[in-house]
Amino acid sequence: MVSSRGSKIDAWLTRGAINLVAFRRSPFHKALRSPSRDHYTQLFEDYPEETLAKVEVLLRDARQKEPMPQSMSASRTLEGCWELKTHDNPKTLTINGFADFAYRFVPIVLTADLMGERELVRHLCHNRACVCPDHLVIGTYQQNAQDEDERLYAGRGPKGKGQNLK
Repeated sequence: MVSSRGSKIDAWLTRGAINLVAFRRSPFHKALRSPSRDHYTQLFEDYPEETLAKVEVLLRDARQKEPMPQSMSASRTLEGCWELKTHDNPKTLTINGFADFAYRFVPIVLTADLMGERELVRHLCHNRACVCPDHLVIGTYQQNAQDEDERLYAGRGPKGKGQNLK
């Protein structure tokens, strides 16, 4: 019997494979070039199977944590985080000489979406060690600041865990 976690990973990888096959450069690709976009374009176009296999290793290696108690700021992530390393020192990886955080690599690959210069990966769980695709969304700096305000308003500490009532 396949575990719920294994089923989720398989579903994300299946969706990721479909997205990678469907990836096409936009008409604005040259105008929007950056080292990060060039790196991910090469991975998507030249190494899609290997890139997806790396995502699978990261997801299967992540430590699954218990979900946080229900609160306003935890309402968007009902399951526990899948952590690689720590909030203060999240997992990084280097592929073809390009270093990036695992929490950025996973959603970028699974969505086959090249982030713009004004975009980042938001953690709905407020935990930088988390690589659970359900907790990670590509968004703007403004949305990320709003997430931070929500976390503080709910009384959550600076590391997105526990209470910090001062």
